[in-house]
Amino acid sequence: MTEKSQEESGGQLLSKRELPSEDAMRQECWNSALYAFGTSYVFQERQRWLQKKLLWIQYSGIAIPVVMGTTIMSFGVELSWLPVMIAVASILLGVQLVLSLWSTMAHWVERLAYTYESVAANDTLSRRYSELARTPPKGARFRNELEIMRVQDSARRDLDIRQHLSEKEKRRGMHAALRQFGRACATCGVVPTTFKPSKCDTCGNF
Repeated sequence: MTEKSQEESGGQLLSKRELPSEDAMRQECWNSALYAFGTSYVFQERQRWLQKKLLWIQYSGIAIPVVMGTTIMSFGVELSWLPVMIAVASILLGVQLVLSLWSTMAHWVERLAYTYESVAANDTLSRRYSELARTPPKGARFRNELEIMRVQDSARRDLDIRQHLSEKEKRRGMHAALRQFGRACATCGVVPTTFKPSKCDTCGNF
């Protein structure tokens, strides 16, 4: 791959002191596009996790009593295995109640709503940064548009950092972003091609 083709695909990080001003800004755009994509991926993963847990809580809270009621109405209360069924259902409902209480205390619904907002915002930032890097405007317009993007990106990061992303989530996001942009990890030097984690402490171990 030539130097030009590497840059067009979001190539290797280069020192800004080694680049002309416009090239430095384009490289900054590629880097920021990568980070925004990685953040979006992390919140997409959180979104899927929260959706599954909340769906299970809602479904089990309805399904278990319905199954119990339907069984009793169909076979009566003299079933030999009814006590066992009631015991199992009671345990499951107890677990459902604990999880429901925990989800309320941990603000799972609010956290899920935030993931939708963050995913949309970071996807937009990543796309716009990539467009700026790929086809930069001429003259001062490039610098002005990049400055607007920096302000928006900074505001988004200030919000996202309050969600307490774990180091494991950050490594998973970096792995996904490097894979998306065809970039080599700055630590291990490997370009991820699959979602299988490596032993790298920057883009693996998740």
